[in-house]
Amino acid sequence: MLVAIAIAVALVGWRVFALDAPASSDDAFIAFRYAQNLADGHGIVFNVGDHVWGYTSPLHVLVLGAVGALGVDIPSAAVVLGLVATGWSAWLVYRLAARVVEPRLAVAVGVVVLGSHVTFQYLALETPLVGAMLWSFVALACGGRRVATGLVGALACLARPDAALLVVPILVATPALRHWRAIAAFVVPGVAWVAFSASYYGDVLPNSLRAKFGGAPRLDYVKWIAGQFARWGTEPVERTNWEPAPLALNLAVLAIAVAAAVVVARTPRVRALRPLCLALVGYPLAMLVSYIVMRPAIGHDWEYWNALAFELAAVALALAIVLPPRAIHQIGAVAVALVFVLGLRGKLAVIGASNDAYWDGARYRAYTAVAGYLRAIAPGASLFSGEPGILGFATEAPVFDGFLISHRPTTAPEFLLLQGKVPTADSFGAHYVLARDFPAAGFIELSLLRVAR
Repeated sequence: MLVAIAIAVALVGWRVFALDAPASSDDAFIAFRYAQNLADGHGIVFNVGDHVWGYTSPLHVLVLGAVGALGVDIPSAAVVLGLVATGWSAWLVYRLAARVVEPRLAVAVGVVVLGSHVTFQYLALETPLVGAMLWSFVALACGGRRVATGLVGALACLARPDAALLVVPILVATPALRHWRAIAAFVVPGVAWVAFSASYYGDVLPNSLRAKFGGAPRLDYVKWIAGQFARWGTEPVERTNWEPAPLALNLAVLAIAVAAAVVVARTPRVRALRPLCLALVGYPLAMLVSYIVMRPAIGHDWEYWNALAFELAAVALALAIVLPPRAIHQIGAVAVALVFVLGLRGKLAVIGASNDAYWDGARYRAYTAVAGYLRAIAPGASLFSGEPGILGFATEAPVFDGFLISHRPTTAPEFLLLQGKVPTADSFGAHYVLARDFPAAGFIELSLLRVAR
Protein backbone atom coordinates (compact mmCIF):
# COMPACT_ATOMS: atom_id res chain seq x y z
CA MET A 1 0.00 0.00 0.00
CA LEU A 2 2.81 2.38 0.83
CA VAL A 3 4.35 1.77 -2.61
CA ALA A 4 1.08 2.67 -4.35
CA ILE A 5 0.76 5.83 -2.24
CA ALA A 6 4.33 6.86 -3.01
CA ILE A 7 3.85 6.32 -6.76
CA ALA A 8 0.56 8.21 -6.89
CA VAL A 9 1.74 11.17 -4.79
CA ALA A 10 5.03 11.42 -6.68
CA LEU A 11 3.40 11.35 -10.13
CA VAL A 12 0.68 13.85 -9.30
CA GLY A 13 3.15 16.11 -7.51
CA TRP A 14 5.54 15.99 -10.46
CA ARG A 15 2.76 16.87 -12.89
CA VAL A 16 1.49 19.76 -10.79
CA PHE A 17 4.87 21.35 -10.15
CA ALA A 18 5.86 20.99 -13.81
CA LEU A 19 3.11 23.44 -14.80
CA ASP A 20 3.81 27.09 -15.56
CA ALA A 21 1.04 28.23 -13.20
CA PRO A 22 -0.24 27.03 -9.82
CA ALA A 23 -2.85 24.28 -10.15
CA SER A 24 -5.26 26.21 -7.97
CA SER A 25 -8.68 27.74 -8.54
CA ASP A 26 -9.48 31.36 -7.74
CA ASP A 27 -11.25 30.28 -4.54
CA ALA A 28 -8.01 28.80 -3.22
CA PHE A 29 -6.27 32.14 -3.68
CA ILE A 30 -8.78 33.81 -1.38
CA ALA A 31 -7.45 31.59 1.41
CA PHE A 32 -3.89 32.18 0.19
CA ARG A 33 -4.27 35.96 0.55
CA TYR A 34 -5.67 35.58 4.07
CA ALA A 35 -2.75 33.27 4.91
CA GLN A 36 -0.19 35.64 3.36
CA ASN A 37 -1.51 38.61 5.32
CA LEU A 38 -1.36 36.49 8.46
CA ALA A 39 2.24 35.51 7.65
CA ASP A 40 3.13 39.17 7.04
CA GLY A 41 1.74 40.23 10.41
CA HIS A 42 -1.41 41.96 9.14
CA GLY A 43 -3.82 39.54 10.79
CA ILE A 44 -6.27 37.07 9.27
CA VAL A 45 -7.71 39.55 6.77
CA PHE A 46 -8.18 39.78 3.01
CA ASN A 47 -7.75 43.55 2.80
CA VAL A 48 -5.44 44.99 5.43
CA GLY A 49 -7.44 46.65 8.20
CA ASP A 50 -10.78 45.18 7.08
CA HIS A 51 -11.79 42.39 9.46
CA VAL A 52 -14.12 40.23 7.37
CA TRP A 53 -14.38 36.43 7.61
CA GLY A 54 -14.37 35.46 3.95
CA TYR A 55 -12.83 31.97 3.94
CA THR A 56 -14.34 28.56 4.60
CA SER A 57 -11.50 26.75 6.38
CA PRO A 58 -9.90 28.37 9.44
CA LEU A 59 -7.57 25.40 9.92
CA HIS A 60 -6.33 25.56 6.32
CA VAL A 61 -5.66 29.31 6.53
CA LEU A 62 -3.88 29.00 9.89
CA VAL A 63 -1.65 26.16 8.68
CA LEU A 64 -0.74 27.98 5.46
CA GLY A 65 -0.16 31.21 7.37
CA ALA A 66 2.24 29.45 9.72
CA VAL A 67 4.11 27.93 6.80
CA GLY A 68 4.16 31.26 4.98
CA ALA A 69 5.70 32.93 8.04
CA LEU A 70 8.68 30.62 7.51
CA GLY A 71 9.19 32.05 4.03
CA VAL A 72 7.63 29.16 2.12
CA ASP A 73 5.59 29.93 -1.01
CA ILE A 74 1.97 29.53 0.08
CA PRO A 75 0.43 28.12 -3.17
CA SER A 76 3.21 25.52 -3.34
CA ALA A 77 2.77 24.69 0.34
CA ALA A 78 -0.96 24.22 -0.24
CA VAL A 79 -0.31 21.67 -2.99
CA VAL A 80 2.23 19.79 -0.86
CA LEU A 81 -0.23 19.76 2.04
CA GLY A 82 -2.88 18.39 -0.33
CA LEU A 83 -0.58 15.63 -1.55
CA VAL A 84 0.43 14.60 1.98
CA ALA A 85 -3.18 14.67 3.16
CA THR A 86 -4.24 12.55 0.18
CA GLY A 87 -1.59 9.93 0.89
CA TRP A 88 -2.54 9.85 4.58
CA SER A 89 -6.21 9.40 3.72
CA ALA A 90 -5.43 6.46 1.42
CA TRP A 91 -3.35 4.84 4.15
CA LEU A 92 -6.21 5.16 6.65
CA VAL A 93 -8.68 3.71 4.13
CA TYR A 94 -6.41 0.67 3.87
CA ARG A 95 -6.01 0.35 7.64
CA LEU A 96 -9.75 0.59 8.25
CA ALA A 97 -10.53 -1.88 5.47
CA ALA A 98 -8.00 -4.29 7.00
CA ARG A 99 -10.21 -4.48 10.09
CA VAL A 100 -13.01 -5.89 7.94
CA VAL A 101 -11.35 -7.96 5.19
CA GLU A 102 -8.04 -9.75 4.78
CA PRO A 103 -4.95 -7.54 4.18
CA ARG A 104 -4.66 -8.22 0.43
CA LEU A 105 -8.25 -7.17 -0.10
CA ALA A 106 -7.72 -4.14 2.13
CA VAL A 107 -4.87 -3.08 -0.14
CA ALA A 108 -7.23 -3.40 -3.11
CA VAL A 109 -9.79 -1.16 -1.40
CA GLY A 110 -7.15 1.45 -0.60
CA VAL A 111 -5.66 1.38 -4.10
CA VAL A 112 -9.06 1.73 -5.78
CA VAL A 113 -9.81 4.84 -3.72
CA LEU A 114 -6.29 6.21 -4.19
CA GLY A 115 -6.38 5.73 -7.95
CA SER A 116 -9.74 7.41 -8.39
CA HIS A 117 -9.99 11.00 -9.55
CA VAL A 118 -12.00 11.74 -6.41
CA THR A 119 -8.92 11.41 -4.23
CA PHE A 120 -6.72 13.92 -6.02
CA GLN A 121 -9.33 16.59 -6.66
CA TYR A 122 -8.84 20.25 -5.62
CA LEU A 123 -5.34 19.71 -4.23
CA ALA A 124 -4.70 23.32 -3.23
CA LEU A 125 -8.08 23.85 -1.60
CA GLU A 126 -8.93 22.57 1.86
CA THR A 127 -10.61 19.46 0.41
CA PRO A 128 -7.68 17.02 0.94
CA LEU A 129 -7.08 18.37 4.45
CA VAL A 130 -10.73 17.86 5.34
CA GLY A 131 -10.60 14.32 3.97
CA ALA A 132 -7.50 13.49 6.01
CA MET A 133 -9.10 14.87 9.18
CA LEU A 134 -12.32 12.92 8.60
CA TRP A 135 -10.57 9.61 7.95
CA SER A 136 -8.35 10.24 11.01
CA PHE A 137 -11.44 10.93 13.09
CA VAL A 138 -13.09 7.68 11.98
CA ALA A 139 -9.93 5.67 12.65
CA LEU A 140 -9.57 7.15 16.15
CA ALA A 141 -13.27 6.65 16.87
CA CYS A 142 -13.01 2.98 15.89
CA GLY A 143 -10.11 2.68 18.31
CA GLY A 144 -12.12 4.21 21.15
CA ARG A 145 -9.61 6.99 21.86
CA ARG A 146 -11.91 9.55 23.41
CA VAL A 147 -9.82 12.70 23.78
CA ALA A 148 -7.97 12.29 20.49
CA THR A 149 -11.23 11.54 18.68
CA GLY A 150 -12.94 14.62 20.06
CA LEU A 151 -9.99 16.87 19.31
CA VAL A 152 -9.56 15.62 15.73
CA GLY A 153 -13.31 15.93 15.22
CA ALA A 154 -13.10 19.57 16.29
CA LEU A 155 -10.17 20.19 13.94
CA ALA A 156 -12.13 18.54 11.10
CA CYS A 157 -15.00 20.99 11.69
CA LEU A 158 -12.50 23.86 11.72
CA ALA A 159 -11.12 22.53 8.45
CA ARG A 160 -14.64 22.92 7.05
CA PRO A 161 -17.95 23.24 8.92
CA ASP A 162 -19.78 20.54 6.93
CA ALA A 163 -17.48 17.98 8.56
CA ALA A 164 -20.00 18.13 11.39
CA LEU A 165 -22.30 15.99 9.23
CA LEU A 166 -19.92 13.10 9.86
CA VAL A 167 -18.42 14.02 13.22
CA VAL A 168 -21.50 14.82 15.29
CA PRO A 169 -23.56 11.69 14.43
CA ILE A 170 -20.60 9.45 15.25
CA LEU A 171 -19.97 11.18 18.58
CA VAL A 172 -23.66 10.89 19.47
CA ALA A 173 -24.24 7.33 18.23
CA THR A 174 -21.07 5.71 19.61
CA PRO A 175 -21.50 4.81 23.30
CA ALA A 176 -17.77 4.83 24.03
CA LEU A 177 -17.54 8.43 22.81
CA ARG A 178 -20.46 9.76 24.84
CA HIS A 179 -18.04 10.68 27.59
CA TRP A 180 -17.26 14.10 29.01
CA ARG A 181 -13.61 13.87 27.94
CA ALA A 182 -14.51 13.29 24.29
CA ILE A 183 -17.23 15.94 24.39
CA ALA A 184 -14.92 18.50 26.02
CA ALA A 185 -12.13 17.81 23.52
CA PHE A 186 -14.63 18.41 20.71
CA VAL A 187 -16.43 21.45 22.13
CA VAL A 188 -13.57 23.53 23.56
CA PRO A 189 -11.71 24.26 20.26
CA GLY A 190 -14.99 25.13 18.55
CA VAL A 191 -16.09 27.47 21.33
CA ALA A 192 -12.65 29.10 21.30
CA TRP A 193 -12.88 29.74 17.55
CA VAL A 194 -16.44 31.11 17.78
CA ALA A 195 -15.34 33.48 20.55
CA PHE A 196 -12.39 34.63 18.46
CA SER A 197 -14.40 35.11 15.27
CA ALA A 198 -17.13 37.02 17.12
CA SER A 199 -14.63 39.43 18.64
CA TYR A 200 -12.27 39.69 15.64
CA TYR A 201 -14.75 39.68 12.75
CA GLY A 202 -18.02 40.49 14.47
CA ASP A 203 -19.46 37.29 12.93
CA VAL A 204 -19.79 33.67 13.95
CA LEU A 205 -20.37 32.41 10.39
CA PRO A 206 -18.17 33.01 7.33
CA ASN A 207 -19.30 35.31 4.53
CA SER A 208 -18.46 32.48 2.11
CA LEU A 209 -21.84 30.99 3.04
CA ARG A 210 -23.32 33.63 0.74
CA ALA A 211 -21.93 31.74 -2.24
CA LYS A 212 -23.33 28.42 -1.05
CA PHE A 213 -27.06 29.03 -0.97
CA GLY A 214 -29.54 29.38 -3.81
CA GLY A 215 -27.04 29.69 -6.64
CA ALA A 216 -28.90 27.31 -8.97
CA PRO A 217 -32.51 26.24 -9.64
CA ARG A 218 -33.28 23.15 -7.59
CA LEU A 219 -34.04 20.81 -10.51
CA ASP A 220 -30.91 21.91 -12.38
CA TYR A 221 -28.83 21.33 -9.30
CA VAL A 222 -30.32 17.89 -8.68
CA LYS A 223 -29.36 16.95 -12.25
CA TRP A 224 -25.86 18.32 -11.74
CA ILE A 225 -25.16 16.60 -8.43
CA ALA A 226 -26.59 13.36 -9.80
CA GLY A 227 -24.07 13.59 -12.61
CA GLN A 228 -21.24 14.07 -10.14
CA PHE A 229 -22.60 11.19 -8.07
CA ALA A 230 -22.57 8.95 -11.15
CA ARG A 231 -19.09 9.88 -12.30
CA TRP A 232 -17.46 9.08 -8.96
CA GLY A 233 -15.09 11.89 -9.71
CA THR A 234 -14.21 10.98 -13.29
CA GLU A 235 -14.74 14.19 -15.19
CA PRO A 236 -14.10 15.29 -18.78
CA VAL A 237 -10.58 16.38 -19.58
CA GLU A 238 -11.96 19.81 -20.44
CA ARG A 239 -13.17 21.01 -17.06
CA THR A 240 -15.49 23.57 -18.60
CA ASN A 241 -17.98 20.81 -19.48
CA TRP A 242 -20.63 20.74 -16.73
CA GLU A 243 -23.23 18.63 -18.48
CA PRO A 244 -24.82 16.00 -16.21
CA ALA A 245 -24.14 12.34 -16.83
CA PRO A 246 -26.78 10.35 -18.76
CA LEU A 247 -29.83 9.32 -16.75
CA ALA A 248 -29.17 5.61 -17.29
CA LEU A 249 -25.67 5.97 -15.87
CA ASN A 250 -26.99 7.95 -12.91
CA LEU A 251 -29.53 5.23 -12.10
CA ALA A 252 -27.01 2.42 -12.53
CA VAL A 253 -24.46 4.01 -10.24
CA LEU A 254 -27.14 4.93 -7.74
CA ALA A 255 -28.21 1.28 -7.64
CA ILE A 256 -24.61 0.18 -7.10
CA ALA A 257 -24.11 2.73 -4.32
CA VAL A 258 -27.33 1.72 -2.57
CA ALA A 259 -26.46 -1.97 -2.84
CA ALA A 260 -22.98 -1.26 -1.46
CA ALA A 261 -24.45 0.67 1.45
CA VAL A 262 -26.77 -2.25 2.24
CA VAL A 263 -23.89 -4.74 2.12
CA VAL A 264 -21.68 -2.59 4.33
CA ALA A 265 -24.46 -1.89 6.83
CA ARG A 266 -25.39 -5.61 7.11
CA THR A 267 -21.85 -6.94 7.49
CA PRO A 268 -21.26 -7.82 11.17
CA ARG A 269 -17.59 -6.85 11.07
CA VAL A 270 -18.50 -3.38 9.82
CA ARG A 271 -21.44 -3.00 12.17
CA ALA A 272 -19.09 -3.78 15.04
CA LEU A 273 -17.12 -0.70 13.94
CA ARG A 274 -20.05 1.70 14.27
CA PRO A 275 -18.08 4.87 13.38
CA LEU A 276 -16.91 3.28 10.12
CA CYS A 277 -20.41 2.09 9.27
CA LEU A 278 -21.89 5.54 9.88
CA ALA A 279 -19.13 7.20 7.86
CA LEU A 280 -19.49 4.93 4.82
CA VAL A 281 -23.28 4.76 4.77
CA GLY A 282 -24.61 7.92 6.43
CA TYR A 283 -22.11 10.63 5.55
CA PRO A 284 -22.44 10.54 1.71
CA LEU A 285 -26.22 10.59 2.03
CA ALA A 286 -26.15 13.48 4.50
CA MET A 287 -23.90 15.51 2.19
CA LEU A 288 -26.08 14.73 -0.82
CA VAL A 289 -29.23 15.90 0.94
CA SER A 290 -27.59 19.02 2.37
CA TYR A 291 -26.26 20.03 -1.04
CA ILE A 292 -29.64 19.64 -2.66
CA VAL A 293 -31.12 21.82 0.07
CA MET A 294 -28.42 24.50 -0.28
CA ARG A 295 -28.29 24.53 -4.11
CA PRO A 296 -24.91 26.24 -4.54
CA ALA A 297 -23.85 27.48 -7.96
CA ILE A 298 -23.24 24.77 -10.53
CA GLY A 299 -19.63 23.64 -10.27
CA HIS A 300 -19.19 24.73 -6.63
CA ASP A 301 -19.00 21.19 -5.35
CA TRP A 302 -15.59 20.70 -3.73
CA GLU A 303 -17.13 19.91 -0.36
CA TYR A 304 -19.04 17.02 -1.87
CA TRP A 305 -15.88 15.34 -3.16
CA ASN A 306 -14.98 14.21 0.34
CA ALA A 307 -18.34 12.43 0.52
CA LEU A 308 -17.66 10.87 -2.89
CA ALA A 309 -14.44 9.39 -1.52
CA PHE A 310 -16.35 7.75 1.36
CA GLU A 311 -18.97 6.52 -1.08
CA LEU A 312 -16.32 4.98 -3.35
CA ALA A 313 -14.64 3.36 -0.34
CA ALA A 314 -18.00 1.83 0.59
CA VAL A 315 -18.43 0.36 -2.90
CA ALA A 316 -14.87 -1.02 -2.97
CA LEU A 317 -15.26 -2.53 0.51
CA ALA A 318 -18.63 -4.04 -0.40
CA LEU A 319 -17.08 -5.74 -3.45
CA ALA A 320 -14.27 -7.10 -1.29
CA ILE A 321 -16.89 -8.51 1.10
CA VAL A 322 -19.28 -10.15 -1.38
CA LEU A 323 -17.08 -11.39 -4.22
CA PRO A 324 -15.95 -15.04 -3.92
CA PRO A 325 -12.32 -15.31 -2.77
CA ARG A 326 -11.38 -17.35 -5.84
CA ALA A 327 -12.72 -14.70 -8.20
CA ILE A 328 -10.92 -11.99 -6.32
CA HIS A 329 -7.64 -13.86 -6.45
CA GLN A 330 -7.98 -14.48 -10.20
CA ILE A 331 -9.04 -11.06 -11.39
CA GLY A 332 -8.52 -8.87 -8.38
CA ALA A 333 -4.88 -7.87 -8.87
CA VAL A 334 -5.35 -7.13 -12.57
CA ALA A 335 -8.56 -5.16 -12.02
CA VAL A 336 -7.11 -3.15 -9.16
CA ALA A 337 -3.95 -2.35 -11.13
CA LEU A 338 -6.06 -1.31 -14.11
CA VAL A 339 -8.23 1.00 -12.00
CA PHE A 340 -5.13 2.49 -10.40
CA VAL A 341 -3.31 3.13 -13.70
CA LEU A 342 -6.35 4.48 -15.56
CA GLY A 343 -7.35 6.66 -12.63
CA LEU A 344 -3.90 8.24 -12.36
CA ARG A 345 -3.67 8.63 -16.12
CA GLY A 346 -6.99 10.49 -16.15
CA LYS A 347 -5.91 12.71 -13.27
CA LEU A 348 -2.64 13.66 -14.95
CA ALA A 349 -4.51 14.47 -18.16
CA VAL A 350 -7.00 16.68 -16.32
CA ILE A 351 -4.20 18.59 -14.57
CA GLY A 352 -2.61 19.40 -17.93
CA ALA A 353 -5.89 20.37 -19.55
CA SER A 354 -6.83 22.57 -16.60
CA ASN A 355 -3.60 24.49 -17.04
CA ASP A 356 -4.68 25.40 -20.56
CA ALA A 357 -8.40 25.86 -19.90
CA TYR A 358 -10.26 28.55 -18.01
CA TRP A 359 -10.22 27.19 -14.50
CA ASP A 360 -6.63 27.01 -13.39
CA GLY A 361 -3.65 28.07 -15.46
CA ALA A 362 -5.41 30.26 -18.02
CA ARG A 363 -7.28 32.20 -15.37
CA TYR A 364 -4.13 32.59 -13.28
CA ARG A 365 -2.18 33.98 -16.21
CA ALA A 366 -5.02 36.33 -17.16
CA TYR A 367 -5.57 37.73 -13.69
CA THR A 368 -1.88 38.23 -12.99
CA ALA A 369 -1.72 40.11 -16.31
CA VAL A 370 -4.62 42.26 -15.10
CA ALA A 371 -2.82 42.92 -11.81
CA GLY A 372 0.29 44.06 -13.68
CA TYR A 373 -1.82 46.23 -15.97
CA LEU A 374 -3.46 47.90 -13.00
CA ARG A 375 -0.15 48.66 -11.35
CA ALA A 376 0.97 50.33 -14.55
CA ILE A 377 -2.09 52.48 -15.26
CA ALA A 378 -3.47 53.19 -11.79
CA PRO A 379 -0.96 52.68 -8.99
CA GLY A 380 -2.67 52.88 -5.63
CA ALA A 381 -6.07 51.98 -7.05
CA SER A 382 -8.33 49.29 -5.67
CA LEU A 383 -10.07 46.69 -7.78
CA PHE A 384 -13.66 45.50 -7.80
CA SER A 385 -14.11 42.05 -9.37
CA GLY A 386 -16.40 39.03 -9.22
CA GLU A 387 -13.37 36.79 -8.57
CA PRO A 388 -11.04 38.40 -6.03
CA GLY A 389 -8.67 35.52 -5.20
CA ILE A 390 -5.86 35.58 -7.76
CA LEU A 391 -6.12 39.36 -8.18
CA GLY A 392 -5.85 39.77 -4.43
CA PHE A 393 -2.86 37.47 -4.11
CA ALA A 394 -1.08 39.10 -7.07
CA THR A 395 -1.30 42.62 -5.69
CA GLU A 396 -1.16 44.31 -2.31
CA ALA A 397 -3.94 46.72 -3.30
CA PRO A 398 -7.43 46.39 -1.81
CA VAL A 399 -9.63 44.04 -3.83
CA PHE A 400 -13.41 43.96 -3.47
CA ASP A 401 -15.60 41.15 -4.73
CA GLY A 402 -19.13 41.07 -6.06
CA PHE A 403 -20.35 38.39 -3.65
CA LEU A 404 -19.48 40.33 -0.49
CA ILE A 405 -17.34 37.40 0.65
CA SER A 406 -14.11 39.16 1.51
CA HIS A 407 -15.39 42.67 2.29
CA ARG A 408 -18.43 44.70 3.30
CA PRO A 409 -19.93 47.45 1.14
CA THR A 410 -18.52 50.78 2.19
CA THR A 411 -19.66 53.15 -0.54
CA ALA A 412 -22.86 53.70 -2.51
CA PRO A 413 -21.30 52.88 -5.92
CA GLU A 414 -20.00 49.55 -4.64
CA PHE A 415 -23.39 48.78 -3.20
CA LEU A 416 -25.09 49.45 -6.56
CA LEU A 417 -22.86 46.93 -8.27
CA LEU A 418 -23.32 44.38 -5.50
CA GLN A 419 -27.07 44.55 -5.94
CA GLY A 420 -26.71 43.47 -9.55
CA LYS A 421 -27.43 46.81 -11.20
CA VAL A 422 -25.47 47.43 -14.39
CA PRO A 423 -23.09 50.31 -13.75
CA THR A 424 -21.84 52.89 -16.19
CA ALA A 425 -18.63 54.86 -15.99
CA ASP A 426 -20.56 58.00 -15.02
CA SER A 427 -22.41 56.33 -12.14
CA PHE A 428 -19.19 55.86 -10.21
CA GLY A 429 -18.05 59.47 -10.29
CA ALA A 430 -14.62 60.91 -10.84
CA HIS A 431 -12.85 58.49 -8.53
CA TYR A 432 -13.77 55.36 -10.48
CA VAL A 433 -12.51 53.89 -13.74
CA LEU A 434 -14.45 51.23 -15.62
CA ALA A 435 -11.97 48.90 -17.32
CA ARG A 436 -12.90 46.33 -19.98
CA ASP A 437 -11.13 43.83 -22.21
CA PHE A 438 -7.72 43.78 -20.66
CA PRO A 439 -4.98 42.34 -22.90
CA ALA A 440 -4.68 38.56 -22.45
CA ALA A 441 -7.80 38.59 -20.29
CA GLY A 442 -10.72 39.05 -22.63
CA PHE A 443 -13.05 36.81 -20.62
CA ILE A 444 -13.08 39.29 -17.72
CA GLU A 445 -16.21 41.22 -18.62
CA LEU A 446 -16.14 43.96 -16.02
CA SER A 447 -13.63 45.30 -13.58
CA LEU A 448 -14.02 48.44 -11.52
CA LEU A 449 -11.08 50.50 -10.38
CA ARG A 450 -11.39 52.95 -7.52
CA VAL A 451 -8.58 55.41 -8.06
CA ALA A 452 -6.91 56.85 -5.00
CA ARG A 453 -8.04 60.40 -4.33
